[in-house]
Amino acid sequence: MTSLDTGTRTARTPGRPGGVPPARSGPRPFGLIRHSVALARRSLVKTMRNPEQLIDVTLQPVIFVLVFVYLLGGAISGSTQDYLQFLLPAIMVQTVIFAGMATGVNLNTDIKKGVFDRFRSLPIGRSAPLIGSVLGDVIRYVVSIASLFVFGYILGFRVQTNPLAALAACLLAIVFAFCLSWAFVLVGMMMKEPGGVQGWASWCCSRSRSAPA
Repeated sequence: MTSLDTGTRTARTPGRPGGVPPARSGPRPFGLIRHSVALARRSLVKTMRNPEQLIDVTLQPVIFVLVFVYLLGGAISGSTQDYLQFLLPAIMVQTVIFAGMATGVNLNTDIKKGVFDRFRSLPIGRSAPLIGSVLGDVIRYVVSIASLFVFGYILGFRVQTNPLAALAACLLAIVFAFCLSWAFVLVGMMMKEPGGVQGWASWCCSRSRSAPA
């Protein structure tokens, strides 16, 4: 005797027992971009949970401006106000360079703690952790430039051209720091200790400042 099933029937796929659809083969489109963005979000979450990581891009440039303007400004240019117009863009570039240095230090810390061993076990692109780390630190560059501009305007700094040119200069500084941060990423992957990354990067920055033009 044959019984008829009047309930819901499961559609069966030929060649697959139990009606299980065949697995998707091949990489998903834009997988590297999605993975890099997800890891960049991880970097931002770490920064939000540890706001003291932003001290080097907020408080440190402010101290530099105060020291150089009010201790050396009158002796160098004769006027602290005139020297502020010249000094603030230079401090801006210096700040984003130092912020890029932190990229290598944080990357080396993740490697030492074994976080990258976990990343290697995930089905993601091998370059995604590096790209995500650099993209996540772009927010540090934006915060440093914004805080420096706000403090500079309080002291009397004024843009001499137009807002569009000032925005283009800020974007150029961010792109420069983004490109330079890849050199710090290389150093962070080669050094054994985070302190070694910071010491080597500081030595290279000091050598570049002391090199003849």
